[in-house]
Amino acid sequence: MKKHISSSDWIAISVFLLVLILISAWTIDISVSALLSGGILTNGFFVNNPAKMYHVGLYIIILVSFSNFLIFLHLTIRKSEKKVDEN
Repeated sequence: MKKHISSSDWIAISVFLLVLILISAWTIDISVSALLSGGILTNGFFVNNPAKMYHVGLYIIILVSFSNFLIFLHLTIRKSEKKVDEN
């Protein structure tokens, strides 16, 4: 039996992805601070190089933004298909 993901599930996934964007923005913030002060990251991440973590944060934001766009597109298409089926 095939289970379909409901719209509320997609919205919950999207909210989780938005939280990832905030975490990534924070990572970029602390990485830039470490770069400007000439330090290293000591906050428990798997990489202590601030330049690498800066780029990881950027990549995560790009991927999550694209994923949220695809979710929005999917929900919009799904809603329009439901309207067509009702008519």
